[in-house]
Amino acid sequence: MGRPVKYLTSSQVSKEAIARGIAVKEGIRDGLVCVLTCVEPCGSFEIHRNRETQKLELERRHRRFQTNCVSCTRSSSREPMIAWTALC
Repeated sequence: MGRPVKYLTSSQVSKEAIARGIAVKEGIRDGLVCVLTCVEPCGSFEIHRNRETQKLELERRHRRFQTNCVSCTRSSSREPMIAWTALC
């Protein structure tokens, strides 16, 4: 690919700002700008056994983290645009 793969230490960082910065710094007008990966919090569900009712219940849980990878491409049309594609 020849483009940087960058690990972000926080999910609160603006991925678009990082991609735009790389595009400006390296003069990229179209095509792949970078691949960003980070660890983000995610919601999930868990089966819980209720001892009182003797039934299984579905409970919402916050999981520790889920790793996300996105690629960032830029279009050289009249209004340059950043497009995100999930890789995993």
